[in-house]
Amino acid sequence: WLLRPFQAEGRGAAAASGMAGPGPDPAAAMRILMDTGRLAEAVHLALDSLHVWDHQVTDMERQVSGGTWFPRGPLRELQEAVRTAPRGAIPEALRRRLPEAVAEHDQLAVQQSEVLQASAMA
Repeated sequence: WLLRPFQAEGRGAAAASGMAGPGPDPAAAMRILMDTGRLAEAVHLALDSLHVWDHQVTDMERQVSGGTWFPRGPLRELQEAVRTAPRGAIPEALRRRLPEAVAEHDQLAVQQSEVLQASAMA
């Protein structure tokens, strides 16, 4: 119940703003979870936000929110913390999924940047 307001699924239209949108700040919640050693919950929150942004937000919403950011530094820190966490501390499925989701998001960001650049030149 505590994380529900920060999860993209529960944020409705605000989810189109990624982790930088109005309302609850999922990036801050992710950092707090990391700082308190709740890595599995931090991974769940990051995966939820990335999934909604990459799969449920329309191309138009992503282009309108072109300045939207996902906190790359904290995402990388989370990846490193998960990578170095003792086996069993984090479910293997989460351990594997985080780098995949970040790479998928990075690829989509490159594609969207190319689309925006092409639109600007047209």
